[in-house]
Amino acid sequence: MNVNPILGGKLRAQYFLIASTRAANPLTLKEIWAIRIRLQLNHRNRELAPFNLAIDSKLRGCGLVGLHLNDVVQGSHVGACATVMQKKTQRPVQFEITEQTREAVAAWIASAHLLSGLS
Repeated sequence: MNVNPILGGKLRAQYFLIASTRAANPLTLKEIWAIRIRLQLNHRNRELAPFNLAIDSKLRGCGLVGLHLNDVVQGSHVGACATVMQKKTQRPVQFEITEQTREAVAAWIASAHLLSGLS
C-alpha cells in the first residue's frame, strides 16, 4: 500500500483519479475564496491578479491567456470594466472588474513596475 501522508492518508492512485475528474467541474465559492486568501496571505500578486480576472471575466483559458494589460488598464488606473474578443467565438465579451480585482491588478502593476511599459 503506497500512502502519502501529505494527501491525508489517501492512496496516490485515488488522489490522481480525483484530481483528473475534478478538472471538468467548476470551482465552488469556498474553493475560490480559499485560493484567494492563500494568494493574498503569501503576497502572490502575480498569481492573484490573473486569478481574479479569470473569475470576473468567465473567459475560457485561451481567452484569458490572450488578455493584455492594456485591456484592463485605462491610462494609469485599472478600469471598472473591460471588453475583449473571445478566441473561440470571435465575439466581444464585456465584463465588470470588481474592486478586489482592481486592487490586485494595481498591486501587481506596482510590484512588477509594469506601468512604464504600457503604450
